[in-house]
Parts: sequence; structure tokens; C-alpha cells
Amino acid sequence: MNLILQFATDNLTWGYKHLHDELKKLGIKIGLTTIRDILKRAGHHPVPEKGGGYPASNWKLFLSSHMDTLIATDFFTKPVLTWRGWVDAYVLVFIHLGSRRVFMSPSTFNPKEEWVLQQSRNASMWLQDLGINASHLIRDRDTKYSARFDQFWKGSGTKTIRTPVRTPVANSYCECYIGKAKRECLNHFFCISLDQLDYINQQWLVYYNNERPHQGVDIGNKVLRPDFTPTTEGEIKRKQRLGGIISWYYREAA
Repeated sequence: MNLILQFATDNLTWGYKHLHDELKKLGIKIGLTTIRDILKRAGHHPVPEKGGGYPASNWKLFLSSHMDTLIATDFFTKPVLTWRGWVDAYVLVFIHLGSRRVFMSPSTFNPKEEWVLQQSRNASMWLQDLGINASHLIRDRDTKYSARFDQFWKGSGTKTIRTPVRTPVANSYCECYIGKAKRECLNHFFCISLDQLDYINQQWLVYYNNERPHQGVDIGNKVLRPDFTPTTEGEIKRKQRLGGIISWYYREAA
């Protein structure tokens, strides 16, 4: 086990099969599944050499090497009270890993293929407005992503990569954003219509993309808005939205 972890740490671009073959060369017989399980328990997540659509590579290294051209997507749900009772509404999220800026779709009770494709078109236009050329899109294996979804992004010059099986951490940027949106905003509300949910989501999104400081190591407690610069002059004021659930401070120009 220690030797497997040593090899994986010393050689970040080696996939499971490369590790297997290197151990076999040294007279150590161990199965690919065992190697995979040991690495996953230790937090190593190489991209599969077959079926993943991308050459063998350490997942973390892949992310860090392509951060500025990577986007990721995921769904989340929010219960909405209807005449039928509580029904899950679906929202589709796209995040640009380099800048952490986010696109959120309107909500729907029926995330069918055409709806998902339309949100992909909207997200593609959003990326164009930001001047981002996405080389890869990370998604999980949810069946709501159809072959036409992958074809659409391929036609836009973006290669779709499915996350490894049973490895939700591989889409951690999306998962982290969704967790923040729920903890800091959505979980404080009971929704009685899709319009209400969309309003809440858009208020949160404007705040997230333009006013909220972000604590990521490579973000450095900065606001995501490109033109943001800290100021030291002027009276400190508070702004709030959604009854104070969202609030931030700024300096009023003299």
C-alpha cells in the first residue's frame, strides 16, 4: 500500500494501469481494482485510462493545468410547494473554474433534453460575453446529459469529460458552489413558485459574482467582479437583499 501511494505521489501523471504495470515489473502482483481503491481512500483520483475520454492523468493535476479553460456543470434541486404538494425544481449550474464565476439556469420541474440544451446555449453565450474559450467541460454521469448535450459542446470546441465513477469530489467546484448557495441563501426560504425561486437565485447570483469575497487559496479573499478594487476612503455603508439574508458593505464615494 505504501509503495502504491509513493508511486502515485511521485508520478502525478500516472494512471491506474501505469501504476499496475510498474508494480508488475518489480514482481509485485496486485489487481487494478485494488490499486484504484487504495488511491481513492487516500484522496488520489486519476482520470480513468478507458471510458473517461481523456488520457491517464492525476485529476488534481489535470484541473490545475487547465484551470483557465475549464468549466463544470451540475444540477441541484429545491422543493417548491405546488397544488400537488412539494415538488423538486431543478436548476442547472455552470462554473468557470479559473474565475469561479457562475451561470445559473431558470428553474424547471421538467429538466428534459430540450430544456438542458437551451440552458447550454445560454451558458455558451454567457461564456462568450466573458471572453472565455472553454477547452473542457466536466460533468457527472447523470442521464439528463444526453448525447446531444455532448455534441452541442463539441460543436462549440469544448470537450466533455465525465467524472470517474463514484467520485463526486471530481466535480468539487460545482459541489462547493451549490453548497454555498444553499447554506447562505436558499435554505432560508420556502418557495411557493418557480418565479420566486428564480428571483432568489438571481439575487444570490448577482451578489456571488459581484460582491461576495471568496476565500479560495488561488482567489485570495477577492471579489470576482473584474473591475473591483478595494477602497480606503468614504463612509462605510451596508446593502442588503432578500430581507437581509444577503448583505455586503461598501464605501460611499465622497
